[in-house]
Amino acid sequence: MVVGKEAQIEEFVLHRIGTEASPSLFSDFTVTLKGEEEQDFLRKLFLKPFANMAFTSEFTHAVGLEYNVLHGLCERILAGEDLLPCSEAIARHLIDVSTHHNISGGDLYVVRFTDVQLGSAVYDAVGVYKFDV
Repeated sequence: MVVGKEAQIEEFVLHRIGTEASPSLFSDFTVTLKGEEEQDFLRKLFLKPFANMAFTSEFTHAVGLEYNVLHGLCERILAGEDLLPCSEAIARHLIDVSTHHNISGGDLYVVRFTDVQLGSAVYDAVGVYKFDV
């Protein structure tokens, strides 16, 4: 179970994932929140859906975890690399692997958190969220 009550959103990026009819748009800046109201609103938006989950999902790859693109990019973000280029690489990877005609475009948020509680431990975390439009 994820507990986001004490979590802080350090920064996030929003990219628009396009379709064949509309191109993708990549942000050229990150957003840092200063107000507690904004923190609380986005904390609920991003973390509350995971509050009652009885399981977690882990990154995997058939050959080795080092070949999982998303895992590698999230590790780079957690290691302190700039969120903007890593988030754009995540967006481009999503576009590359989402070629099915039933997958719609939408808004992609890549969020860097601190103090996310999972069970009894507290972690820094990266959230990747796509909201279909």
